Amino acid sequence: MTTSSTHKKYPSRLYEEGKCPLQYRSMNHNCHLAGLQMVEESVGLDAWESIKASSVGVIIRLKEMDYTWSAQVVHHLLANQLVVDNLHELWSAIEGQPIRFSLYEFGEITGLNCEPFDINDKVEVDHKAFWEEIGVSPSHGPMLSELRELFPRIRNWSFEKRRMIGWLCVLSIGILGISPGSRIPLEEAKRVLDAEAFERYPWGRVGFSSLVNSVKLVSYEGKKKYTLRGCVHALLIWVYESIPGIGHEYGNHIEGNQVPLLSWSASRPRVKKLVFYKKERKAHQKVVRVRHLIVKAESDIYPQWDDDKVDDDLHNLILDILHDQLDDKYWSLKATNEPVAIKKQRKLVTEEDDCMKKKSSEEENHTLTQVEMMDSVKTLTATVQNVDTVVAEKVLTTLDTKIEAKVNARVAQAEQVLGNQILALQEQVAKITEQMQANAPKNDAHIVNQEDEVNSNDPKEKNGVPQLRDSAETWSDLEDKQKYDNLGTTLDQLAASILEGPLHKRKPQLTKTQVYPYVGNSTVKRIITGDSECIADCDPLTKVEETKFKKLMDYLRSIDGDNDVDTHFYMKLITPRDLWKKYECGWLTDSHMASAMLMFHKRSRRNPSPYSSRIAFLDHWFVNTWVRDYKKYDPKTWKFSDTYKKVFNGNYPEEFSNNRKWLKDVDRLFLCHLINVVPSITDLLEECRPFTKMISLLLNEMVPERKKSSQQFRISRPKSVPKNEDPGDCGVYALKYIECKAVGCGFEGLSDQCIPAMRIKLAAEIYDEVSDL
Repeated sequence: MTTSSTHKKYPSRLYEEGKCPLQYRSMNHNCHLAGLQMVEESVGLDAWESIKASSVGVIIRLKEMDYTWSAQVVHHLLANQLVVDNLHELWSAIEGQPIRFSLYEFGEITGLNCEPFDINDKVEVDHKAFWEEIGVSPSHGPMLSELRELFPRIRNWSFEKRRMIGWLCVLSIGILGISPGSRIPLEEAKRVLDAEAFERYPWGRVGFSSLVNSVKLVSYEGKKKYTLRGCVHALLIWVYESIPGIGHEYGNHIEGNQVPLLSWSASRPRVKKLVFYKKERKAHQKVVRVRHLIVKAESDIYPQWDDDKVDDDLHNLILDILHDQLDDKYWSLKATNEPVAIKKQRKLVTEEDDCMKKKSSEEENHTLTQVEMMDSVKTLTATVQNVDTVVAEKVLTTLDTKIEAKVNARVAQAEQVLGNQILALQEQVAKITEQMQANAPKNDAHIVNQEDEVNSNDPKEKNGVPQLRDSAETWSDLEDKQKYDNLGTTLDQLAASILEGPLHKRKPQLTKTQVYPYVGNSTVKRIITGDSECIADCDPLTKVEETKFKKLMDYLRSIDGDNDVDTHFYMKLITPRDLWKKYECGWLTDSHMASAMLMFHKRSRRNPSPYSSRIAFLDHWFVNTWVRDYKKYDPKTWKFSDTYKKVFNGNYPEEFSNNRKWLKDVDRLFLCHLINVVPSITDLLEECRPFTKMISLLLNEMVPERKKSSQQFRISRPKSVPKNEDPGDCGVYALKYIECKAVGCGFEGLSDQCIPAMRIKLAAEIYDEVSDL
């Protein structure tokens, strides 16, 4: 690369080279792709696939990839920014090599529509009725937190409305990248009501503006954290695309995808920057390879914006890049020359002092001494910062090497042990299979269960299992027919297993603290004097009632194909483990937990009820919001929203209001909370802190006459609780724990062996009791 002969001026660096602030903590952002999982489960497969095929579908496809976000790599480029006087341009200088992030780069990376806005493209639709239906003010756009509250009740909505809700969620999370409490601009939100208007809108420009504006507003020093908006994942792909060496070593490139956003699975390693740049310069003629920008004709070097402004320094830089005249020593020479100019100035002042009076000379010398001291301090500070950076890199490099070696050794040892165990199990299974085949009757069709035949005194025919529709029916798609046949086979197997016979009948038992002398307790009175028939109907561990089971089977067989949202909801619940296609195939989702908790809440409003009137079951979607809110908790500014107050007063969800106030009418709360850690006592304390701390604060606010207390609630872990030995059914176990505790019985009989029957029971009861909600 040649050096510019005109000595043009380029944009200056945001931070001097070698003095960029280190990243103390991961940057915050709101483009959490995992948040789209709840959207997928709630809007249904048909709406989800339609959104995936739409103009914003690239966000959905990125969510479905095995993709890993790395804040450390992105922070490195943001901390090496150039100061550009243009709101729509982002530049960084890496080892003297400038790289550009403009609308051109964003559009190529994401594949989103980045065409100019059309001022004549107005959406003329009656949108007020839709906002009123979903509980949003017609004069403001919706918030993601408001949309999440709709998830439990949109499963039976029309395809168009479910897609609207899904589109709004994708805009909030993947395009605008805003917090759940921030509103989507109304003019943009209205477009979901007109599919054609939505598809033609340049969402790429919207997402780019949200992202770049936030990058230019935040400060990367002083504070230990900062927050970005927009699709931050485009910045990471920008690194991989613009610096090929980093992409090759850390990006995990995927061949075959046309959109760069979907062409990198990424990783989260610690990029050893000094080592990488040294290696890169050694291999490529003392330069770090970069792609400066997407080359355009000089007439189109700037994307079209209404408020565009030309920065002369930036214009010089772009022209020199296009003409292959970039001065790649510009920033390093500038940093070196600035102190030299100060020294020359000092020398002139000293020569001039010889002709001045003694008093003036003493004052100037005193001033000069102060200046020199300040310069020395600056130089020393820069040197120390550089030393800190070098030392930190060397230490981290050594640690990474040692840790990687130890981890690899442990993994190899574990693989050998597990391999031996698997071989032993395979041999054992083969022997058992041979024995079963040798002992099996030649004609299974003639086997009769004699015990059933002898003990059968009922002349009536058994209730038959509903059959699938005629197999001769015409299918336009062989793949759909195969899916439907598989669904029917699974239902037939489940129907056969559920009619084999009931589980052992359990009787609710009082716990040790509910017998004499504790019988004065209100809960004990409820269990002793309550309606025994009502309690028996809700016995958590009995087998499902056959009539409820048949209703569910009839409903599932009545659905055309397996693309209906309800099909996936119930099949995930009732499919046996040996039919799971993936390890996590049968894991219960938030939608299942929310439906079950709503069912318990509805039962508590019966008269008579199987539960004590002192019990409350918290809405699962509200609990999720509670956990998210706690992450933003600041004691100086925190205020409980109206939703918390409604829950406290027994008025949430509004359609199931019972006006039972906490403390006065309710003293036991049941809720589901997912803990994704191996539960040490420290982990549990931290994971439960949203409740142990916030409940006390909520009581302080809602019960003024109560003595204020900042003391947190304590955690108590019951002993001898059945455990899920074969992981994958923790959601079912959690719901059964809640049922048993609410009814007042122990956990005897709860085990992995009865979980398949409990799954079917849950599905049938949810369909029977809350499917219409």
